[in-house]
Amino acid sequence: IASGLPTWRRQLPVVVATGSLVILVGVTRVYLGVHYFSDVVAAAAWSTAWLVMWLIAVDAMRRRHYFKEQP
Repeated sequence: IASGLPTWRRQLPVVVATGSLVILVGVTRVYLGVHYFSDVVAAAAWSTAWLVMWLIAVDAMRRRHYFKEQP
């Protein structure tokens, strides 16, 4: 969603809201005793690595023109 917005000023609220929601879910999982803190941190680290890998891949594909330009 954020990448489809034209400027970083419009992208920032989407990124902040999404990040806040992820942190809130992690905190509630620990608070409710469903997961250990280390489990939540490990899942966040793994998810961040996965996201970075895909962002790099999509950026590389855009640079090599694998995606058709939209009018």
